[in-house]
Amino acid sequence: MNEPFYDDCSTGDLAAVEKHVAGGTIDLARGLSMAAQAGHCHVVKYLLSQGVDEKSPQVVNALYLASQNGHAQVVRLLLEHQVPVNAGAYFGRRALHAAATHGRVGVMRLLLAAEAECDVQDDDGGTPLAEAVLNRQYEAAQVLVTAGADINLQAEDGTSPLSMALERDDQTMVTLLTGMEPAS
Repeated sequence: MNEPFYDDCSTGDLAAVEKHVAGGTIDLARGLSMAAQAGHCHVVKYLLSQGVDEKSPQVVNALYLASQNGHAQVVRLLLEHQVPVNAGAYFGRRALHAAATHGRVGVMRLLLAAEAECDVQDDDGGTPLAEAVLNRQYEAAQVLVTAGADINLQAEDGTSPLSMALERDDQTMVTLLTGMEPAS
């Protein structure tokens, strides 16, 4: 029933979105999440103006998805509307996890400036720094280390960002994490 609305949110068709909103019962938060994922700032801004609950799970997911996809303008807009920067989305992962996984350094800086916790752990104990290490996102790892991320914080399986870099023999990452050049 709401599929045309969601499609219009995903494609960024603001005129069509406005018609759907005027027409009645739709899930504003889900539409906002779809628009945020696609980076349609104008649709996100409009839907926020329609009274969507900024703390609803779908809106928290919108921040996660916009962060994952590197949509800095959308992230900034959601943060300005008080979407909780440290709220858990998928499996307890936060927007900072998503941005670090994909190396979205500009978005990471926005999230950290909004007081995102750099050592926040997901449901398995994984941290944004661990995600950066796993995905060889060197610049993202550097941003997190500079922000004070703990290179030895262990996940439930006992691994830490540093132990993962050592296990993978990723000397570039080990140097970045420790600040020490490998012994010759």
